[in-house]
Amino acid sequence: MGIAMPPRVALPLRYPSLVGRSGAELVFSSSSSLNSNARATLVADLRSWPPELMEHALPGCLLGAARSRSGRWLLHGYVGEEAPHTFFLRTYANGSASLPEREEPEPVPPPAWEEAFRPYDDVARGIERAHVNTVDGVAYLGERAVLLPRFAGVGDRCYPYLQHGDDWVEERSVPPYRRPEGDRLAKCTMRTVALADGSDVLLWDGHCLEWDGRRFVSTFEHRVRAPWWSSWTPVPAGRDGFFYVDEGSALREVHRGGAPPREHLKGMSISELGPGPDGTLLVHSGDTVALYDPLDDALVRVPVKALPPRGGICFVAWSDAGFLVVGHQAHARTTLHMVPAEVLAKVKRKRASGAAKQVSVAVAERPASTALAGSFAVSRPRVAAEPGESIVVVADGPTVRAHRNDAPLWRNTGEAEVVALGVGDGRVAVIDAEGRLRALEVRTGAPVLGEAVVSVGAAPRSLAVSASGLWAVLTATAIWIVGVGAPAELPFEAPLAAAFDGVGRRLLVTGEQRRAALVMPAEGTVELLPEPPEEVHAVAWIEGDTWFALGQRAVLRFDAAVRAWDVVHTGMPGDALVRSPDGAHVAMVSSSRAEVFEVAPFRAVSLVTYPASYQQEGMPLRVSGAAFLYGGVLAVGLTGGNGNLLRIGTQIAQALDLFPGMPALRWVFVFGGSILIAQAVPGAWDGDDDSAEGEDDPSRDA
Repeated sequence: MGIAMPPRVALPLRYPSLVGRSGAELVFSSSSSLNSNARATLVADLRSWPPELMEHALPGCLLGAARSRSGRWLLHGYVGEEAPHTFFLRTYANGSASLPEREEPEPVPPPAWEEAFRPYDDVARGIERAHVNTVDGVAYLGERAVLLPRFAGVGDRCYPYLQHGDDWVEERSVPPYRRPEGDRLAKCTMRTVALADGSDVLLWDGHCLEWDGRRFVSTFEHRVRAPWWSSWTPVPAGRDGFFYVDEGSALREVHRGGAPPREHLKGMSISELGPGPDGTLLVHSGDTVALYDPLDDALVRVPVKALPPRGGICFVAWSDAGFLVVGHQAHARTTLHMVPAEVLAKVKRKRASGAAKQVSVAVAERPASTALAGSFAVSRPRVAAEPGESIVVVADGPTVRAHRNDAPLWRNTGEAEVVALGVGDGRVAVIDAEGRLRALEVRTGAPVLGEAVVSVGAAPRSLAVSASGLWAVLTATAIWIVGVGAPAELPFEAPLAAAFDGVGRRLLVTGEQRRAALVMPAEGTVELLPEPPEEVHAVAWIEGDTWFALGQRAVLRFDAAVRAWDVVHTGMPGDALVRSPDGAHVAMVSSSRAEVFEVAPFRAVSLVTYPASYQQEGMPLRVSGAAFLYGGVLAVGLTGGNGNLLRIGTQIAQALDLFPGMPALRWVFVFGGSILIAQAVPGAWDGDDDSAEGEDDPSRDA
């Protein structure tokens, strides 16, 4: 690009979350800093690069933060290593202050707990009981702080709390919030926005309200249908309006008066919104980061070469000093990247309406290049299961964590990032980015005695594991078969996916340029097959001679008996495909969803979807994989080693319990047509860093 990129800045925190932002500062919180085990708060000063990093003097883990017009900060969080925690509000004079000028307990009284917990099932009720906070959100309306009560809509908890000097008053001039009929877990949406004309708007359950000196009055005719379950920031529009993200992730603009909200960037799903320079908007959509000029209908996409690796971008922000900041998270660490304005000035402006239309078309038709994420196959398995033991194994960075049901069982950390893993014959096969293939005991995580580490060279792409214990490692140029005598390297250019049949007698392999082959591991032979109708990036054996496969635009079936392909289902396929133990169901998995299908006839039976971030702002949330247990349970792995156990055909879900040192994150997801909230809690731990004891299986007959 002709411009040297500035140095990156690594934050000295483990699993940091972005809890507050402005053009001048970013506020991060973590369960611990790299220098101590205390819960820490860090402020990054964006007025220069590299930014000055200042750690607050008082320990504490933050749940939320808000900045006033003048630069004061209100932080909401807690102290204490174990529940019940002690919750606080701390007010700082500015972003560079290391000590608060005021600290106080939460002023909102507790709800009637039994009534508040009544809508939850037993598992969710136990999670909610572990948290005794009474505040669910903080904001500034000009210089006056506003609090959102936890469990708003329960009983008479229908109003926000407004700061009056040193006191907090329940503000009853706003319309009371009532939970929608039939949705007992819904929450109230509360945001504030400072308009360009100097006034401040409180967005409360879709009502746009302004303070007249004595009470709130409605000054916008139209209600704003905006989501409570995702992080978004309203941005001023003109003198008397603002931009927001609606419940369908669309960008909209609303003003005082009678004009209905106007949609922008039609067809583009917005996951993050913020102010940009000179009246532009900074938008984040999938792998796209761009500046949008609504007046000129122009879009400036940030060049891919200027961004950190795809898949790890956790937030974007525009500095008042005139540069773009991009957060990238990997292996429990967050790195700040700076993109100078000079780089963006060299990018050609494109008509936004046309660009948005292109984005929507790309979603409907999968490009062949997305079969790879860097050098790895997108379908590589990072979640696996041993159904007979109710054990779920999840890879995250260099660490493999195992749970029996939702209870921690063991963990094992290697020397490099785990590319893929699989379970078979009582062992967990793990291939890392350095090409090392190793075996762990599925019950303990200990290395399997007598099995040496196998090296297949750099840049492995994926892994397939049979129930009988055969392994196949895909590299850029070959297929390595391990488990039949000495490891054997079989030539196959640019493979993408592979799956053994039930006994490991045959291995179906697909590759780039619509190539496919049937491998006989015992004989060491590779038989080239007729081209599939589309390039295939994921495969799963179903039964007998039948495999299912994911193409660019369809679900395909391969019949090994006649060496033929046909189309089972048309539509946008996911990244990966996993089979249930009995072969009656498959799950299509992508970065934000997992959809379960009945095989015969092929039809959808269940769907779970996730937003782009945890409720701790800035912490990215992505689906890493899925695997089936017995009893119609699907295990879904998430960013950071978290996960859910979902009972197909119901609305019953559990979160995987935490290992020591993992942050307690909350996330929203939609399962069985209902919006659910999960928060992982610490699990029973009787082991060291490489093992843990779980509980006996409570749901073998589920």
